[in-house]
Amino acid sequence: MSWRTSVAVLGTHGKSSTASMPAFSLSRLGQDPSYVVGADVEGLGSGGHVGDGGFFVAEVDESDRSHWRPVASR
Repeated sequence: MSWRTSVAVLGTHGKSSTASMPAFSLSRLGQDPSYVVGADVEGLGSGGHVGDGGFFVAEVDESDRSHWRPVASR
């Protein structure tokens, strides 16, 4: 994700639905985003795709708090 414009969706309810919206929209706009969603995305055929565009959309698991660590410490 670090070499693309990242969109991370996290929360307790609706992550898959919410993450699929920008993935679908960017795809339909011809941006060919990469995405990882925890469900198959209707209209895109799967829950994951490696695209050639400049965006990466991800459904993020907040349970282990790893998204809080600064990139430099990883």
